Amino acid sequence: MGAVPNTAWLRGSTLALGDGVLCDDGCVTALLQVAAVGDVAGAGGVRAEHGTSATERARAAVTNLLAGRTLATLRPVPCFWSDQYGSRIQFAGRYRAGDTVGVTEGELSDEGPGDGGFLARYEREGTAVAVLAVDRPRPFTRARRALGRAVETATT
Repeated sequence: MGAVPNTAWLRGSTLALGDGVLCDDGCVTALLQVAAVGDVAGAGGVRAEHGTSATERARAAVTNLLAGRTLATLRPVPCFWSDQYGSRIQFAGRYRAGDTVGVTEGELSDEGPGDGGFLARYEREGTAVAVLAVDRPRPFTRARRALGRAVETATT
């Protein structure tokens, strides 16, 4: 699974290519008049293949294109969702092996989630780094926003 960015049409240009079009955390390439967003953009070395990333990064890209230099940067929290067998599964953050995980709302058993779903929080060294939800859209949205605020605070 996954996507391969279509950069073949850019070969031979002066844009730096790798796993997509390489650009800084503000989506600006080495050519200040060119920005990249969406699945093809390797902003800050990270290519995020989801619609929320494209929307959030576009704001920074436009600000920077109008300024003629990188003023706004953004490291959005990766996020995806899927509807499977009548349940909504949502995940946001950057999980790594060794992170601890605990259910903070709802129930999860060997048979699966309880009737009301669940919300689980992943932590690394006592700090939330990711969140997983099944059928808990509102709590998930709050937790995802909190992760985003934590990322913004850590990078400023």
